[in-house]
Formats: sequence, structure tokens, C-alpha cells
Amino acid sequence: MTVRRYLNLFLERKSGETSKGTYEAYKKSLTDFVDWLAEQADQDLADITSSDIARYRNHLRERVAESTVTNKTKALRALFTAAQKEGLCLEEPTANLKLSRKAASTKNADQRRAFTEEELRLLLRNIKGEWKSMVLFGIYTGQRLGDLATLRWSSIDIPNATLSIRTRKTSRSVKIKISDDLMTNIRKQQTSHSELVHPKLGSLYEVNGASTLSNQFSSLLADCGLREKVSHRATKNGRDHVRHASKLSFHSLRVTAVSFLHAQGVPAAVVQEWVGHDSVDVHRVYVRLGDEAMQKASAALPSFLESPETTSDRQEGQATAPATTS
Repeated sequence: MTVRRYLNLFLERKSGETSKGTYEAYKKSLTDFVDWLAEQADQDLADITSSDIARYRNHLRERVAESTVTNKTKALRALFTAAQKEGLCLEEPTANLKLSRKAASTKNADQRRAFTEEELRLLLRNIKGEWKSMVLFGIYTGQRLGDLATLRWSSIDIPNATLSIRTRKTSRSVKIKISDDLMTNIRKQQTSHSELVHPKLGSLYEVNGASTLSNQFSSLLADCGLREKVSHRATKNGRDHVRHASKLSFHSLRVTAVSFLHAQGVPAAVVQEWVGHDSVDVHRVYVRLGDEAMQKASAALPSFLESPETTSDRQEGQATAPATTS
């Protein structure tokens, strides 16, 4: 069984087991590996060693961000784990390769930031139609781009003002009470005869995945002066090179929602359930509290030190206090 042949079989199986987005991610990562192997891809799968995987990992580190290295390595691990279970290789060559999950998570967290209230007002003044609705849903629900683009009317209970969805990324069931402002937007959108709340953007997402919508939103931010304009033309570095991510993207609305809720004193466990985070550690990197919130927190702490005036007054009171008798 050659690497190239087993890759095609593995992807064929995954196409019926995973979402379209997950399948495309597997396909891109594994195809990149086969391209890197070149002629070796037509050799026996069992001939791939841990040294080969390590060399590929180091090759990636020179060209892409650490988070991308981790994702591509995880795809290889899934491939070789499946092959080992089928008896096509005795050892799983990625088994001893460490995944830099913590480093990648921290790096991504540093690249994210919340929108300020002024930035959100500026953005909402300058965008219209489905994108304006998407931004409002992002602010008031904190859900991801794909989940909001493909949101269906059947997920919204208008009489009870609730939104119920199963997230694409983690398959978590999330139920959110819809705010008054978001309900106003929803009622305006009800004129659509589509099953999708955002039919144009939802159709684009289903065909092209997240990249097209992310690029559109980046252009909207650039038009508002909230980030630099980005050229999507190919460069001499090709597709696999380290990209410097902007700190503002559609995902920043998720960070914004989480930060706003924490700043208003909503318990962390409630916010974590509200946005659908799987763990406290993941949730923690989304919290971006501003100086005002931190100042309020500081002012809320009680004082345990007495001022000189208070101490002096107390001493005088003790000196003049009448003696008491038992």
C-alpha cells in the first residue's frame, strides 16, 4: 500500500464521516505532505519513519505559523493511526512527535483582541445587509463565522427569544437567550424566504468554506480603517509561508462578546456555556478586559490600611474616653 494510494482511501472514508470543512482541512494537510514526499509518496506506507515526519515538521516550521504546523501534524497522526489499526504499518511514525498545542494556542490568543465599543459603532454605521446582521449576531451571541453564516430559521424560537444551535467545530449544543437589540434585527430579516437567515453568505460558505467570507470581512474592516488592506494575490513565497495575522477579524467578535460579559460580572461558568467553549483553559484566552474593568475591580476591594487622620482621631478618642467600671 503506497502513501499516495492510502491517502485517497483515507480521504474517501473521511468524506462520509466528517463535516465538509473538516474534510477539506484533512485533504489540504495530507496533500501537502504527499507533495513534499515527491517520489517517496509512491513507496510503501510502512517505509515512512519518524525521522521523515520530523523533517517534514521542521520544513513546515520554516514556512508557516506554529498553529498550522500542529494542525498538519494532527492530520498525519490521524492518517497513520488508521493505517496502523488496519495492519498496514507496524509503527505509527508520528507517535513520539510532540504537538505544540500550548504554544500554538498562546500565539493565536496573542493575535486576537476584542473590538472597542467605538470600533463596533463605526463598523455598524458603514456596513449593510447580511454582513450587518452577521456582526450583530457575532456581538450578541459570540458564535463562530461558519455557524452564523449557515444559521437556519429553525434554530430561532422567536416567541421565546432563544437561539439553539449545534456548533460545527465542537458539536456542542448551545442555547442562548436573544437580546432585545438582536431580536429587532431578526424581525427585520424575517422577510427572507430562505431556510437560511443569511442566504447569500451561507451559500458562499457552503461552497467555498470560511476563507471567502473571512476575506470579505477583512475588506470591510479595511474600508472602515480598522485594519490594513490585504492583497490576496500570490506572492513569490507561495501559499505556505508565515502570515502576519491581523488582531481584528470576525473571530474578534467572539472575543468581544466574552470580554463584555465578563466585564459586566457574568460568572465565568455561565459565559463558557453561553459561547460553547469546551474547557476553562480555552475560555480563558478569550477574556480581554479593558483598563476600566480592571480599575473597577481594583476599586471594589476593601481597604485594610488606616489613613494617618483616622489613626490620629482614634488615638485622641481613646485618650479622652471615660473609664468604665465593671
